[in-house]
Amino acid sequence: MSGGRLGKPGLSGYGRWVPLDTPPDARPLASVPPGTAGRLELGTVPRTSGLRLAQLGLRAGAAVTVLARTSGGGRLVGIGTTRIGLDRDTSRQLQLLPAAS
Repeated sequence: MSGGRLGKPGLSGYGRWVPLDTPPDARPLASVPPGTAGRLELGTVPRTSGLRLAQLGLRAGAAVTVLARTSGGGRLVGIGTTRIGLDRDTSRQLQLLPAAS
């Protein structure tokens, strides 16, 4: 077997993280306009970054609102009364599911 990652289903053969169960209506957080609310999916975030985001309150399924776009292409998101700034790369890896109507 060449390049297999047996036991690490979230990694491709090239060592990159791939989303496992991302719903089809999820959009990258970087492409969502300010004012949009939805549920967070971790997408392709590496495990260590995902753990740090979880410490800040950004967990899979959390209700978030995109508050603003930063000058570097990142996003300012709100979760409850907390505001968290995300860089461009992280906001491209995170996915946002539309809020249920």
